[in-house]
Amino acid sequence: MTRRLPAVCTMLIIVFLQVAPVLASPWSDYKTQVDSIVLSTDLLNAQVRAIHINYTEGLISPEEAVSRMKLLGPKYQEIKGKAETLKPPARWEKYHETFLQIIGLTVDSTEELRHYFESGNQEDLRKSLSTIHQAVEEFQQLSTQLPMDEDPPKMLNRQSNPTNPGSGQPVEVTVNATDLQTGVGRVVLNYSVNDGDWTTKGMQLVSGSDGNGVWTGSIPGQAAGSRVTYYVVVTDKSGNIAKSEAHDYSLTDLSIFIPVVIAGIIVAMFVLVRLRTRRKGKTLQELTGTEEDVSSVGFSGQPSDEASYSPDQNKESA
Repeated sequence: MTRRLPAVCTMLIIVFLQVAPVLASPWSDYKTQVDSIVLSTDLLNAQVRAIHINYTEGLISPEEAVSRMKLLGPKYQEIKGKAETLKPPARWEKYHETFLQIIGLTVDSTEELRHYFESGNQEDLRKSLSTIHQAVEEFQQLSTQLPMDEDPPKMLNRQSNPTNPGSGQPVEVTVNATDLQTGVGRVVLNYSVNDGDWTTKGMQLVSGSDGNGVWTGSIPGQAAGSRVTYYVVVTDKSGNIAKSEAHDYSLTDLSIFIPVVIAGIIVAMFVLVRLRTRRKGKTLQELTGTEEDVSSVGFSGQPSDEASYSPDQNKESA
């Protein structure tokens, strides 16, 4: 009979750990405080189990067992006090009430075990075992008291990187998914290339929690000229679904710009040649006009008489 308690304590610790993921479903501040209480209770229960094992194996005296249990008593009372000050969110009142009962039963079982160490009375041990079994049964029923979650999860801050991918470059899609009741169960990325079949890829939680976390997934690189359409679906642990709007991006085929670039180069060269030809012709004209002007001007800078000379004028002067 005296050796049954360690197994029962172990059972209670296991149940605490099994319920912890349920409690880990995000309920904002309430969730954080409940998790803290569960963890603290687990640690104390492990110490109680160790005390009882040492006692039954004769490694410690009854007085030593009682002394160690008395040290744990105030810590259990502190945990119980914290649990009683918690304020559950709406629709969680019944769940919270059961949670308080479980914490109370756990504290009562340790007190009864301490009495057993003091008296050696098997009836005290029986009471402790019975109380622990009751706490275990309550814990097993706790998850069934979760209120119905009818609210879909939410998606925030969708981003894709890079925004203008090159040929063969993968695109990473990131979203912030939240569900403050039962938590996010799954996030998937759906994408289609050139209006083809849809491909689904699971996204990974990279930071935060299932209640408020950042999820990321990758779309493989595609050929130049492809158009990719994608959207994200978030499902919470109650089966509620949230779907994002469809987004798309295109991978520009730079080869289509080659003819335009070549044409631009040809036009630029043609314009350059024309400009140089016109400039050379203007320079030549300016040089030719200067020679004519010099031939019609005398050394004194006045117009030369030869410019108006005629044979008749020569005869008259004779």
